[in-house]
Amino acid sequence: MDLLAISVIVLFFLINIIIGFFVSKKLDIEGYFIANRKLGLFQSVMTISGTFIGAMTLLVYTAFVFTFGISAIWMFIGFCIGFIIFSFFAIYLKKHSKGKKFYTMTDYFKFRFGKKVALAIIAVIFIWYFGTLSAQFIGGGKVLMELTSCSFEICAVIMCAVILFYLILGGFKSVVQTDVFQFIILGLIICAMAFILQSEVSVPLSHFNPFNAGIANIIAFLMFGILTPFATQDYWQRIFAMKDIKTAKRTFIISGFLVLFISIFLTYIGLVARTVFTNIDPDTAAVYGFTQLVPPFLVGFVAIAFFAAILSTADTFLFLLAVNFTNDILGMKDKDPRGKIKYTRIAIIVIGVLALALALVYQNIVGITIIFKSIGLSVAPIVILIWFTKGNRNAIISTVIISTLLVLAFSLTGFIKPELALVSIIGGFLIYGLAMAVSKIVKSKTAKT
Repeated sequence: MDLLAISVIVLFFLINIIIGFFVSKKLDIEGYFIANRKLGLFQSVMTISGTFIGAMTLLVYTAFVFTFGISAIWMFIGFCIGFIIFSFFAIYLKKHSKGKKFYTMTDYFKFRFGKKVALAIIAVIFIWYFGTLSAQFIGGGKVLMELTSCSFEICAVIMCAVILFYLILGGFKSVVQTDVFQFIILGLIICAMAFILQSEVSVPLSHFNPFNAGIANIIAFLMFGILTPFATQDYWQRIFAMKDIKTAKRTFIISGFLVLFISIFLTYIGLVARTVFTNIDPDTAAVYGFTQLVPPFLVGFVAIAFFAAILSTADTFLFLLAVNFTNDILGMKDKDPRGKIKYTRIAIIVIGVLALALALVYQNIVGITIIFKSIGLSVAPIVILIWFTKGNRNAIISTVIISTLLVLAFSLTGFIKPELALVSIIGGFLIYGLAMAVSKIVKSKTAKT
């Protein structure tokens, strides 16, 4: 990279750090943990959309486009449908959380089903978010490595250090404010990139077959997209932070169409990479598409598109993991505010370093994303079922444990494909139903005796 590109990247990192510094001024405990529950529509849409388009979206989704062509867009069609359906759940969740001062998904489950269920849920969510956080570091490290002469290890450490700095300062308010800045930058650059590539590369018609991925993968993509919002605890946190019910409903409808719109441009970039670079690692398809096909003077701006996407997701996941640790595992929700912030900051550092260590050891971003997200998706069937029913404690715990073991068993056999999500989703519904049936039989026999 030339001096201009390096300067642009350094400036981008500095702006994020400066935002964290200014947000930290006059910050109380509600501001640090939940942005004082005053998020408006614009901030909510920006932070939801910004968090959504992270390393998984840029690198993993582009890898799917590189492998399957345009048929990978079924995933984003699923996400759009899922966001719209989830908007009705957001209304329900906002109503039922009023006055209860929930911070995390676990708070809701603890309030409704007790501590054991809450611990089972947080165990799965923690594993999912920890793995996905590592994927963000892998993505950031690979991008920076491709753009500079630095090693992957140094690049991943730089990404982690920047996030740690502004998160420790400003907490959740830093997450929201940096998400707004990052998503605006990201959206503008992705759209500009697609227009530039459209004028320079002709994509073969064969890449536009919407059914190229095969029926099993298409179903997996759709189900993956539709059910993901229900198991995504950062969406729950945003709902708790929004100022009213109307904001909660509108946010997810707008965000659903916004991410689908962005996906059209991202898909085209993936198709161009598939056309021009036929023998590259799918993990790097987005990097090649973004960096090798644009004029040299735009390389720095393209790089910050990646960093905007990755930082906006990684900071959210890291902050939530730290809050999960202090709030849900250590049980510090009602403790001294200063002490809670102190331990949350320590947790941010420790979890960030551990996630970075995993990223340095296991550098397959597609594999790590599929495995950990499939584990997390076991929560989605539970959320949908308890939305419409009273729910059953034993069924929830059984579903979480057995679904997780199933995903791990399939992963160990080498079955690390998009269809792994179906194991978790379909298995979740079936296991919950069987557990409910067994519970009723046991109750019936107990009543007779």
